[in-house]
Amino acid sequence: MKIIKNFIVIASMILLFAGCVDNDFDVPPINIPHVDFEANTTIAELKDMYEGVLDSIDSNIIISGIVVANDESGNFYKQLEIQDNTGGIEVRIDRNNLYTQYKVGQRVYIKCQGLFLGDYRGLVQIGYKYQNDIGRIPDAIVDQHIFIDSLPGTPPPPIIKTIPELKNTQYLSMLVQIDSVYFAQAGSVFAESNAATNRTIVDNHQNTLTLRTSNYANFASDTLPSGKGSIRGILSIYGTTYQLYIRDLNDLVNWDENAIVP
Repeated sequence: MKIIKNFIVIASMILLFAGCVDNDFDVPPINIPHVDFEANTTIAELKDMYEGVLDSIDSNIIISGIVVANDESGNFYKQLEIQDNTGGIEVRIDRNNLYTQYKVGQRVYIKCQGLFLGDYRGLVQIGYKYQNDIGRIPDAIVDQHIFIDSLPGTPPPPIIKTIPELKNTQYLSMLVQIDSVYFAQAGSVFAESNAATNRTIVDNHQNTLTLRTSNYANFASDTLPSGKGSIRGILSIYGTTYQLYIRDLNDLVNWDENAIVP
């Protein structure tokens, strides 16, 4: 009889415990960032303020743009490329793994007051003063100047231009695309192991554009494909030489390796 009583007590406890279990789990809230201020200057207007020498931004200038390139593949180092409908600009930041916070398609706002405008070999950039030149925004103050708004969305489509049309400063630091082109060094690796490497993009009229790839890019040891296709990337400049940086191999679009090239 004692065994039966113990069994009844244990069974009752199990049923009581089971009745207390709530199978409806609370879904943790999604924290969507949102800024409570607006941009008051376009990227093109900000770049127009640059007079050719390193200068601090002393006024309350706020710009906004969409991230079109980050450091995820390693072809861009400690920098973001952002653009609005007026232009693009490179933002130099002394922080690693930027792509985990600033994804392609993410809208950002930058409070520029206290930062610097400068250029590196002709490419206008936002950064901070370093040895009388343009450097990176120190990690400690990044979050005081750069703010993300909402969740990442669809990035803007690339601006489709021919190679001659791209040799124009208005497209610098913007996502662009050139169609029906091929690589002069097809079969070579994108970048040699010991240095960033230039390769040549060629169109049907023998116009050329430099493809620049870091040896730290995760696709550096891949080979340039044969044939033809379209190439997307961020337009840059070094002195008087226009350069294209692809973000990863997905920027080679509709590639036909069997297409005949001149």
